[in-house]
Amino acid sequence: METNFSDEFSKEIYEQTYKINPDTCIGDTLDRVAGALADLESDRDLWFDKFRRVLHGFKFVPGGRVISNAGTGIGGTSLINCFTSGPSPEDGPVDSMEGILSELRRQALTLKSEGGYGFCCDFMRPRGAFVEGIAAESPGTVSMLDMWDTQSAVITKGSGQKSTNKKAKGKIRKGAQMVTMSCWHPAMEEFVTAKRTPGKLTKFNMSVLITDDFMNAVKNNLPWDLVFPDLDEDKVTYDADWDGNINRWIAEGGSVKVYKSYSNANELWDLIMDSTYKFNDPGVLFVDTINKMDNLDEYISTTNPCVVEGTLVNTPTGMIPVEQVSLGQMISTLHPNGSEPVKEIEKHEDCDVFKVTFSDGGEQTVTAAHIYHVFRKGSQSKLAERIRLDQVQIGDYVQVSPAELTGSICVDSPEYRRAELAGVLVGDGCYSEKTMARHSNVAVSFDSREDEYFANVGSLVEELGYSLNKEDKTKGDNATRMRIKGGRDLVQSLDLAPATSENKSAPSEVFQSKTSIAGFLSGLLASDGNVNLTSNHPQVRWMTTSKELASQVRSMLGMLGIHGRITSQAPACSQIEGREIKGNHTKYTVNVSGMDLLALSRAISGLHPQKSEKLMYAVTRFNISGGTRKAEILSIEPAGKAKVYDLFCEESDTWITDGYVQQGCGEQPMSPHSICLLGSLNLTQFINNDRTDFDYDAITEAVPTIIRLMDNVNDIAYVPLPEQRESLAGKRRVGLGYMGYGSALMLLGVKYGSERALEITAKLCSHVANLAYQSSAKLAREKGPFPMQDLRRYLKSEFLKGLSPETLSMIKKYGTRNSHLLSVQPTGNTAIVANNVSGGLEPLFLPEYIRTVIVNSPPRGLKVPSSIDWSNNIDSLGEWNWTKEGDESLLRREMRGVVYKIDRNRGLTKEQLVCDYAVRILKEEDSWNPEADWAQTTTQLSVDDHVSTMAIFAKYCDAAISKTINVSNDTTYEDFKEIYMKAFDTGFVKGFTTYRAGTRTSVLAAVGENSQDDSTEDHIVVTKAPKRPKKLPCDIFSIASNNKKWTIIVGLLNGQPYEIFALESKELGLDKDISSGVLWKTSKKKYNLELDGEIVRDLQKFFKTDEQESITRLLSTSLRHGTPLTYLVSQMRKSGGTVVAYSKAIARVLSKYVKVSEEGSKEKCPSCGSDKYFFVEGCNKCSDCGYGACS
Repeated sequence: METNFSDEFSKEIYEQTYKINPDTCIGDTLDRVAGALADLESDRDLWFDKFRRVLHGFKFVPGGRVISNAGTGIGGTSLINCFTSGPSPEDGPVDSMEGILSELRRQALTLKSEGGYGFCCDFMRPRGAFVEGIAAESPGTVSMLDMWDTQSAVITKGSGQKSTNKKAKGKIRKGAQMVTMSCWHPAMEEFVTAKRTPGKLTKFNMSVLITDDFMNAVKNNLPWDLVFPDLDEDKVTYDADWDGNINRWIAEGGSVKVYKSYSNANELWDLIMDSTYKFNDPGVLFVDTINKMDNLDEYISTTNPCVVEGTLVNTPTGMIPVEQVSLGQMISTLHPNGSEPVKEIEKHEDCDVFKVTFSDGGEQTVTAAHIYHVFRKGSQSKLAERIRLDQVQIGDYVQVSPAELTGSICVDSPEYRRAELAGVLVGDGCYSEKTMARHSNVAVSFDSREDEYFANVGSLVEELGYSLNKEDKTKGDNATRMRIKGGRDLVQSLDLAPATSENKSAPSEVFQSKTSIAGFLSGLLASDGNVNLTSNHPQVRWMTTSKELASQVRSMLGMLGIHGRITSQAPACSQIEGREIKGNHTKYTVNVSGMDLLALSRAISGLHPQKSEKLMYAVTRFNISGGTRKAEILSIEPAGKAKVYDLFCEESDTWITDGYVQQGCGEQPMSPHSICLLGSLNLTQFINNDRTDFDYDAITEAVPTIIRLMDNVNDIAYVPLPEQRESLAGKRRVGLGYMGYGSALMLLGVKYGSERALEITAKLCSHVANLAYQSSAKLAREKGPFPMQDLRRYLKSEFLKGLSPETLSMIKKYGTRNSHLLSVQPTGNTAIVANNVSGGLEPLFLPEYIRTVIVNSPPRGLKVPSSIDWSNNIDSLGEWNWTKEGDESLLRREMRGVVYKIDRNRGLTKEQLVCDYAVRILKEEDSWNPEADWAQTTTQLSVDDHVSTMAIFAKYCDAAISKTINVSNDTTYEDFKEIYMKAFDTGFVKGFTTYRAGTRTSVLAAVGENSQDDSTEDHIVVTKAPKRPKKLPCDIFSIASNNKKWTIIVGLLNGQPYEIFALESKELGLDKDISSGVLWKTSKKKYNLELDGEIVRDLQKFFKTDEQESITRLLSTSLRHGTPLTYLVSQMRKSGGTVVAYSKAIARVLSKYVKVSEEGSKEKCPSCGSDKYFFVEGCNKCSDCGYGACS
């Protein structure tokens, strides 16, 4: 088994970064790693062989710390790549100097171990906040970050010279560093613009934590406040409880001070976007998306998922307000039994809430993070997704599950008949406060033709000790009244509150059982309802002008297991038997249809014989079907702040409020001391033989071995801090990612971001994710799950819900060995070592490009300045040249053909020409085609190509992904902002960075891109010519020079000369009046000229001499590579000998394309001194005084 490097650059990076004695080659290093991890296995030989097989050939490439340190015996360096940190309760007040110094100590020890370090600086007070202990104002969060920046520079600097100690590494690893700040922090503006100051916080990657609330404010042009705990009001509480989480602080009653208010959140968003657009910092992290997809509910800061006080919760015995629910109480859920005990209750004060209205007439008021069971608009899927309110869209549907009460319905019981009479009175009784005050009797309206109905109601009244008298018909129609003698007492005994029709409501006692609910609905149907048989879909309807009563009827139907839907109609005029009725109130109708009619028919008595017969006809004669249990979301509107509650039931993790299904979502604060080791599948090594897809057999064989290998790293890894050791042992998290994705697509002949690419990527990521979790579950069965696993909470993860049923079944049975398993990292140096495959999930930057790499110590002969004044561009040697990349000044020098640079962030670097792995393979096979669709590189791709690819990887990744979207320098600001909106709207993308070409010192650059015209150094710049289209428009000129006539054809790309043919006119034979045409390049690399449908084939055959063809070929090459036309014209004019006439003819034509510069030339006019002295039509001319050098 042998592993070799295919180019010297890969070998150089390996030797400089990862090789350590006694390794002699990369094979020794990989065997060292395999052996160290196989030592933990009882069958060492078996696993040593398996680990070697995935490591060799760069099939799997561990994180750099594993390659560099595993098996070396070096005790102070870690095998872990990533460490997050933050304030600890043991520090005392986290914002005190003692707390800050404690965090600095954690940073120092982490960097010393070669780990990467990240923390959130939200806990530090903003500039100007009062520091009581010293009676002074704080310099602010961003100023304090200078201490972290300076300390890291010293710790990771190394000696700066080549070591002669054989035990020493080639260089100290400079672990990546990240600092984040939340979008509510008062120092946000300072944080966002910090890196605009040269030399400021150069050791940190900086990102803002963007919440869903903030993005909602941006989209809807809402106000936004920058806040911090009020130190004047809550100083004691601040010192004791403040940990940087503003949501928890507010929820627990802490007061805040508003430092700045934006009338529109877009003011802050534009500041963030402007800084990112111009300076590529800060990055953006969608923190609520991160929290939603986290396996352990390790929230950094987020909103609470709850319903407001007063929300009715369904229980087996009725509905009760959420605030009255107690631990252990049975509430209605989606459990097969219909109910479960409440396991947990959370309460939060003063939370932002939103009113949600549904198409079935229901309403709820909940927090933005409240989770519903949702069917997406337009989706045909019958699988409900669990989605937060702030991620649903108007038009989505929420699952409805009418929560039927326990017990049966007894139609003949006194309870039923008493409730039935209450229904009749609510429907047609007149018992307003005014009427009740004037009369002791109560009138009830009915149709005089309904004698049997009248008799049945009379029986109900008599059963309760009252009598019913029927009045004569009135006003010539069938409307008749009956009066209940002493009815005022009856109304009071039935607990009916005096009310006019639009204010009527059901008495509370009817909600106590299925029997009383059914009785009330039966009476209300008899008096104020109907059975509609006019269509193929029969309906039962209750009509009322009381919104509250309509809502109660819908709720009562739900308690019978029936889904009622409310519709409304504005007041209108109508006629009843010739009598005009003028409406003053909205009319509400509660509808029941479909299969729910069967359940309703069993609940309704024969009180109203005609309506009962119609209902029976509907259920016996119609083919009843349908009745979807879902309600469309019609609107979501802010509803202020309120006290909110959250419930949790263990088995189903659901609960039902007024029929709507929601999920319990208890929140856990994030542990700030998480760690993660990394490694990547090299996808270029997992392509099937005919290069049509990935090799899934090979992947299926490799991933379980890789997960075991990475899990073993946790058992031998050194971490410097107790908190980190606790996290390492408790979570055992690993991060399996990818490298070579862009290179692999090239080998497959598939364009990055294309429909085919997205299809095979989704298949790949789903397969790897399920395989990784199945492997971890099997390891848990063998070695035990990770100690911190709470399986109930773990299975609530939104990410896990996207795994296959087979995977979830294994997790439920065994747990998992690791809390997290997937992470897509940038793989900078490790991708180079793996023979220059593309990094992470990135597309190819270019087929060949310049990569800037850090040089640990200067090569022999290269003198480096001992001191540099970056502010004034002065260095102690004076032998280097000052230049710029983007807005950053740096030193540049060339020695022995290698370009070396010094910048204030990375120190000494050099430029290295790199060819991508896939391009090299394809070139060797003679199948590389730079003009192919699949050969597009990063800046040629659309934003959608980047975002859609990123969204798929994010969907199947339980932790972070690293993605940089490269855009061209001329990308407009509005298009640039749209990238972030599109990424946020995916619901999966957790964050990313962008790089707009030319805006800062770059790590990757096109060949010649970083060269500056004003550099004083003599060096040759290699440029890349733009790709030639199959056809080019051309200008055609007839020129006489030295008694010869020439036809000169200039091919144009975007209006600029791209190629040229200069032929003797008599040989070509074109009409001198022809001035334009089209140049075609054939598949046989010949050039044809098309003129109004006629074609002159193979222009090359018209050259009279080889010199003519060579001159135009060289000129065309110069034009394609951007040689200034003024220079070419000048050189052609200097020609002599036999080609003088030919050269001068060409010079005259090219001079016609030299345009007047907008900025002026460096040369001054010799007549008036103006700088508006230009080269125009072959001669220098002054646009101010008219002087011409040729006149």
